[in-house]
Amino acid sequence: MTPKQAIELLPEGKYIHTYINPAVNLLMGNEYSREAIIQKLENSADDIQITGKMARSMKHGIAIDGKFYIETNMELLDQKYPELEE
Repeated sequence: MTPKQAIELLPEGKYIHTYINPAVNLLMGNEYSREAIIQKLENSADDIQITGKMARSMKHGIAIDGKFYIETNMELLDQKYPELEE
């Protein structure tokens, strides 16, 4: 996914919730400004992905490098990228 596609899926608001997975069985949450998330997507994301079922159930449908999960406008995500059957 391109940075532009990911930015289109961000929810409205000044702050966006994220989770980072720094180690096995560890998930840490934080909020970042919308501008910081956009900057990260545009400048330092090597691999932007649509997440799987578990992250989507937590309303975090975008992941950067498989470790940084970003809160997402799930209605728009589901319209553009329907969840795949497992």
